Amino acid sequence: LGGPLTGIQDLGSATMFANFRMFGGSNHYLLPAALLQRFEIGPYSGGLIRVEDTNSTWIRHITNYPGDLTSAIAQEARDLLAAGGHSTKYFNAMLNVESSPRIYPQLLSDELLKSSANQNQNVPNIRFTIPASDLQRLIYEARHINESFSLTYAQLPGTTGDELWRSYATKSLHEIHFNQTGHLVHCLTDDAPCDSDMIENFFYSQPAWILKKLLLAMPYPILEDNATELHCFGP
Repeated sequence: LGGPLTGIQDLGSATMFANFRMFGGSNHYLLPAALLQRFEIGPYSGGLIRVEDTNSTWIRHITNYPGDLTSAIAQEARDLLAAGGHSTKYFNAMLNVESSPRIYPQLLSDELLKSSANQNQNVPNIRFTIPASDLQRLIYEARHINESFSLTYAQLPGTTGDELWRSYATKSLHEIHFNQTGHLVHCLTDDAPCDSDMIENFFYSQPAWILKKLLLAMPYPILEDNATELHCFGP
């Protein structure tokens, strides 16, 4: 339980089955969460990121952020969910986040990447939020499988808020594009060229060692229904 409270651990901690929101403010009745991120201490700073859109095969299909597995549910089951007032959407990113292609990206073949890219064209884009350190990890991984990709994301103001804040609040908007050799060829922050320190220290570097070893964050999906509660996710 200490991992989620401090913010040093998400996946693999005692949040399973709880729909517990760690990042962006706790939804627990009594306990806080992710205190290191909330107070932006050391490598846990950077705030919360909302991924607005990306054509990255690595992010959208291979790691399958934010884990949309709705197609795996039988239509009869979805009909029952709809009758009960459920959105009929099912999200669980744990399998892909912890899968072997992520641990051993060198196992990915060109054929798998091409087939995944073709499937990616038919997958609807679903926005989601993650800590800045996990976006840095995703960008690093996508660059190192020699993928050309674009990504648009927003940095949220502050470190905590409600679901409308998570869905719409924006401190700054970023647009980036990497070519197939892993070089950043386009970068805008609020329609102005990106800061050189940001390029060097965020886009061209990895998260801190302790984050890579201990913290894999669950992506939180955003549905376009102005919901006031976090949509259920996980196993």
